[in-house]
Amino acid sequence: MGLADTYFFREDLKRLANDLPVYPENWYAAGGMYSTANDLLKFSDALFTGRLLRRETLALMLKPGLDDYGYGVWVYKTKVANSTPTVVKRPGAIMGAQGMLFHVMDQNVTIIILSNTDAVSLDEFAAKISTELLRQ
Repeated sequence: MGLADTYFFREDLKRLANDLPVYPENWYAAGGMYSTANDLLKFSDALFTGRLLRRETLALMLKPGLDDYGYGVWVYKTKVANSTPTVVKRPGAIMGAQGMLFHVMDQNVTIIILSNTDAVSLDEFAAKISTELLRQ
Protein backbone atom coordinates (compact mmCIF):
# COMPACT_ATOMS: atom_id res chain seq x y z
CA MET A 1 0.00 0.00 0.00
CA GLY A 2 2.98 2.34 0.24
CA LEU A 3 2.42 3.25 3.89
CA ALA A 4 5.35 4.22 6.09
CA ASP A 5 6.44 1.92 8.88
CA THR A 6 5.93 3.36 12.37
CA TYR A 7 8.39 3.48 15.25
CA PHE A 8 8.36 4.03 18.98
CA PHE A 9 11.14 5.04 21.35
CA ARG A 10 12.39 2.13 23.44
CA GLU A 11 13.65 3.41 26.78
CA ASP A 12 15.55 0.21 27.48
CA LEU A 13 17.51 0.48 24.22
CA LYS A 14 17.58 4.29 24.05
CA ARG A 15 16.63 4.19 20.38
CA LEU A 16 13.71 3.92 17.98
CA ALA A 17 12.34 0.46 17.26
CA ASN A 18 9.71 -0.87 14.87
CA ASP A 19 6.19 -0.79 16.26
CA LEU A 20 4.73 -4.12 17.21
CA PRO A 21 2.57 -5.82 14.60
CA VAL A 22 -1.07 -4.80 14.85
CA TYR A 23 -4.35 -5.88 13.39
CA PRO A 24 -6.08 -2.68 12.16
CA GLU A 25 -9.50 -4.31 12.50
CA ASN A 26 -8.97 -4.27 16.28
CA TRP A 27 -8.65 -0.47 16.30
CA TYR A 28 -11.86 0.31 14.39
CA ALA A 29 -11.96 4.01 13.46
CA ALA A 30 -9.07 4.91 15.77
CA GLY A 31 -6.53 3.17 13.55
CA GLY A 32 -8.51 2.60 10.42
CA MET A 33 -7.74 5.87 8.66
CA TYR A 34 -4.75 7.20 6.85
CA SER A 35 -4.27 10.29 4.76
CA THR A 36 -1.80 12.64 3.13
CA ALA A 37 -0.93 16.19 4.12
CA ASN A 38 -2.49 17.40 0.86
CA ASP A 39 -5.80 15.64 1.58
CA LEU A 40 -5.87 17.04 5.12
CA LEU A 41 -5.27 20.52 3.74
CA LYS A 42 -8.21 20.10 1.34
CA PHE A 43 -10.36 19.01 4.29
CA SER A 44 -9.18 21.97 6.40
CA ASP A 45 -9.80 24.45 3.60
CA ALA A 46 -13.32 23.09 3.06
CA LEU A 47 -14.04 23.14 6.81
CA PHE A 48 -12.81 26.65 7.57
CA THR A 49 -14.16 28.33 4.41
CA GLY A 50 -17.72 27.13 4.92
CA ARG A 51 -17.81 24.58 2.09
CA LEU A 52 -18.15 21.60 4.42
CA LEU A 53 -20.40 23.00 7.18
CA ARG A 54 -22.73 25.96 7.42
CA ARG A 55 -21.14 28.93 9.23
CA GLU A 56 -23.56 28.50 12.14
CA THR A 57 -22.64 24.82 12.53
CA LEU A 58 -18.94 25.61 12.35
CA ALA A 59 -19.37 28.28 15.02
CA LEU A 60 -21.01 25.69 17.32
CA MET A 61 -18.19 23.23 16.64
CA LEU A 62 -15.58 25.85 17.50
CA LYS A 63 -17.19 27.02 20.73
CA PRO A 64 -14.74 26.00 23.47
CA GLY A 65 -16.16 24.05 26.34
CA LEU A 66 -14.53 22.08 29.10
CA ASP A 67 -10.73 22.46 29.00
CA ASP A 68 -10.84 24.37 25.69
CA TYR A 69 -12.44 21.41 23.93
CA GLY A 70 -15.08 22.14 21.32
CA TYR A 71 -16.90 19.48 19.31
CA GLY A 72 -14.04 17.20 18.24
CA VAL A 73 -11.32 19.88 18.32
CA TRP A 74 -9.39 21.96 20.82
CA VAL A 75 -10.06 25.70 20.54
CA TYR A 76 -8.06 28.30 22.47
CA LYS A 77 -6.41 31.71 22.32
CA THR A 78 -2.62 31.86 22.24
CA LYS A 79 -0.15 34.69 22.66
CA VAL A 80 2.10 35.37 19.67
CA ALA A 81 4.10 38.60 19.48
CA ASN A 82 1.47 41.35 19.98
CA SER A 83 -1.60 39.31 19.10
CA THR A 84 -3.79 36.58 20.59
CA PRO A 85 -5.06 34.48 17.68
CA THR A 86 -7.54 31.63 18.03
CA VAL A 87 -6.09 28.18 17.41
CA VAL A 88 -8.13 25.16 16.39
CA LYS A 89 -6.28 21.87 16.51
CA ARG A 90 -6.94 18.19 16.18
CA PRO A 91 -4.13 15.82 17.06
CA GLY A 92 -4.29 12.10 16.61
CA ALA A 93 -1.96 9.25 17.45
CA ILE A 94 -1.95 5.51 17.58
CA MET A 95 1.20 3.65 18.41
CA GLY A 96 3.98 5.37 16.40
CA ALA A 97 1.73 7.12 13.88
CA GLN A 98 0.84 10.74 14.68
CA GLY A 99 -0.98 13.51 12.91
CA MET A 100 -1.70 17.17 13.70
CA LEU A 101 -4.07 19.60 12.02
CA PHE A 102 -3.31 23.02 13.54
CA HIS A 103 -5.27 26.01 12.22
CA VAL A 104 -4.87 29.66 13.23
CA MET A 105 -8.30 31.18 12.62
CA ASP A 106 -7.47 34.88 12.57
CA GLN A 107 -4.68 34.52 9.99
CA ASN A 108 -6.10 31.51 8.11
CA VAL A 109 -2.85 29.59 8.59
CA THR A 110 -2.96 25.79 8.55
CA ILE A 111 -0.13 23.56 9.70
CA ILE A 112 -0.32 19.84 9.02
CA ILE A 113 2.26 17.45 10.42
CA LEU A 114 2.31 13.70 9.84
CA SER A 115 4.83 11.57 11.71
CA ASN A 116 5.72 7.90 11.80
CA THR A 117 7.21 8.02 15.29
CA ASP A 118 6.03 8.87 18.78
CA ALA A 119 9.41 10.43 19.65
CA VAL A 120 8.35 14.04 19.02
CA SER A 121 5.55 16.18 20.44
CA LEU A 122 3.50 17.42 17.51
CA ASP A 123 1.76 19.89 19.85
CA GLU A 124 5.04 21.63 20.62
CA PHE A 125 6.29 21.39 17.03
CA ALA A 126 3.12 22.91 15.53
CA ALA A 127 3.07 25.68 18.17
CA LYS A 128 6.69 26.61 17.39
CA ILE A 129 6.01 26.66 13.64
CA SER A 130 2.94 28.86 14.11
CA THR A 131 4.84 31.25 16.36
CA GLU A 132 7.53 31.69 13.73
CA LEU A 133 4.98 32.14 10.93
CA LEU A 134 2.93 34.71 12.85
CA ARG A 135 5.94 36.80 13.88
CA GLN A 136 6.68 37.60 10.24
